[in-house]
Amino acid sequence: MSRRSPGTEEIMSMNYIRNYYGVPAKRGGRIKFGNDLGTIVGSVDCHLRVRLDGAKRSIRIHAVWEVTYLDPPNAIVPYLCR
Repeated sequence: MSRRSPGTEEIMSMNYIRNYYGVPAKRGGRIKFGNDLGTIVGSVDCHLRVRLDGAKRSIRIHAVWEVTYLDPPNAIVPYLCR
């Protein structure tokens, strides 16, 4: 049984999300989820951990469900589910 260094799972799942779904997900990235804005704080499997603006805790959301990725300076990079 191999041991991974702390944080490896998060890096692997963020890379997986970027590669599999073709989205620009990255820690610290800004998104719009429904009508709310938030910041990506991490990832778990194919889900993002996002802290919505004004919230104290992060929530877990799917990387492409009702998510619009915002790229500085607030350029919109929508992901279209097909």
